[in-house]
Amino acid sequence: MLYHDKYEQIEFEFLGRYATVINPKIAKKGNPFIFRAEFLGAFDYCDVEMLERGYHLAYVNVKDMYGCPESVEILHKFHLYLIENFSFSKKTTMFGFSRGGLYTFNYATTYPEYVACVYLDAPVLDLASWPAGIYRNAPYVREWEQCKEIYSINEQTVVGSKLSPINRLKSLTVPVYLVVGLKDDVVPFEENSEKLIKEYKGNLQYVLKPDCGHHPHGLEDSTEIANFIEERFREEGYEV
Repeated sequence: MLYHDKYEQIEFEFLGRYATVINPKIAKKGNPFIFRAEFLGAFDYCDVEMLERGYHLAYVNVKDMYGCPESVEILHKFHLYLIENFSFSKKTTMFGFSRGGLYTFNYATTYPEYVACVYLDAPVLDLASWPAGIYRNAPYVREWEQCKEIYSINEQTVVGSKLSPINRLKSLTVPVYLVVGLKDDVVPFEENSEKLIKEYKGNLQYVLKPDCGHHPHGLEDSTEIANFIEERFREEGYEV
């Protein structure tokens, strides 16, 4: 993986899946940590910023499960394992990039007592938008076939389904930091993040990138995202 040279990294198997913990040089009291939902190492500006600030980084591979209930339970078991075996904080901040938004939203709504806040970046929030391609895009065939099997849905039942985060925004109660490109032609802004911005009643901060597509994710200068995360941990009683 990508962090060996600069940080201590522990790689192991958890429930038959690849898992890793990346430790900062000097950890903060209480061991607060960042939980990457997908794409560990990709556009990791904020991940590195948080490591530099003394936060741990954790990941377990639940690839191709699209945030389904089984994947959420694996994430939670891993979270509990980190608390028991690494003395990590009870609460975490989850990073959800692209399809990682499905895992992040579903984890935060299932286990809000374990989530200080979430950072969403060009997130998939409507399965009908991606991968089904019901609206303006063509479907992502492989991913849509997997989703249909995992969720037992089809082209007719996915539209408006409560399986999609966008159709149950009222269930989200944790603070959110959102970064999204307005020219995203993979996970269109109008079909996903725009509704979150318009309808979410909780603590929401967002950055709109007018000329950005689906890539690149993140902000090279992640100071404001990191400050937001630290303030949420501070509100939870951690010394950050």
